[in-house]
Amino acid sequence: MQLIIGENYFVRTSAGIDYVGRLEEIDGPHTITLSECSWVANTGRFHEFIAKGRAANMEIEPIGDFMVHYSGIAPWPHKLFTEAV
Repeated sequence: MQLIIGENYFVRTSAGIDYVGRLEEIDGPHTITLSECSWVANTGRFHEFIAKGRAANMEIEPIGDFMVHYSGIAPWPHKLFTEAV
């Protein structure tokens, strides 16, 4: 998949930690910088979170700009999170 600067992505690290944010820079083969990044502590029901961008019992913490070394990445067609949920 070709990554596009300025697009939003859902990112999973090799440690199983998830993030959502806007791609600002490709820093290496599996390292990127996200702006408006949020740590996804709990997606709730994963299929609902991915399909709708929201789910019951999800837990989100906005963290701003963040560099991530990822193992998986997918386009995020939903709005980014601006406050903790």
